[in-house]
Amino acid sequence: MPRKAIPDWDDFRPAYLSLATLQRHTKEHGVEFAAEANEAEIWRNSRYQVHVVRNVPNGFHVPGVIWLSIKNVHSPRSRHDWRDLQRIKNELVGPECDAIEIYPAESRLHDAADQWHLWVFPEGAPLPIGFLERYVSESHPGPTGSQRKFDRDAKPDDLQTAEQMGARGLRVSYAGQSGRANPEDPEGTRTRQEDALRSLNSADFASLTALVEEINRKRGEAPPEG
Repeated sequence: MPRKAIPDWDDFRPAYLSLATLQRHTKEHGVEFAAEANEAEIWRNSRYQVHVVRNVPNGFHVPGVIWLSIKNVHSPRSRHDWRDLQRIKNELVGPECDAIEIYPAESRLHDAADQWHLWVFPEGAPLPIGFLERYVSESHPGPTGSQRKFDRDAKPDDLQTAEQMGARGLRVSYAGQSGRANPEDPEGTRTRQEDALRSLNSADFASLTALVEEINRKRGEAPPEG
């Protein structure tokens, strides 16, 4: 049997658990669990259903972390598309929020459903790891790579080619990595953010909130020498 076509993306709208699901929850977990599940914040569109849990406790001690529990509502149920997860995060929480998807130690593994989980940090609390510059492209990335086209309704308006990135003097750089070419700084002086991240020792901070505050403070200072 041929696979069904992936439906076009539409807007998220509030959704509710079906009576059959609530009855199953009651039978398996009790009335209180079913009542709590019935009050859950749920959003659904043509491709996904998302449970939203706000203000999740976390070891970073950052307030306002949001947990998105995501599942497909079309076939194949096991389809995991990074671009779709990014779009879910953008639409349900915010485009300038960082999120993480955890691939845990086997001793912490939960694998009992075709479902995915994002933990989204509030805007203004960037994670001190990952790429620093934005770079989106539909160009072929090289002889051994591939890149698919964006959906028509989600195509970025700042797509670039590798040649355009090279002309700007930028390269791939990461939080904590020193040095990058900059057309306004031909000697490649490190950016304030890179210097701040590079010079910080996370062991000196009790929480990610303190780390972010220190990064923001250092952004206003001259980069350290050496």
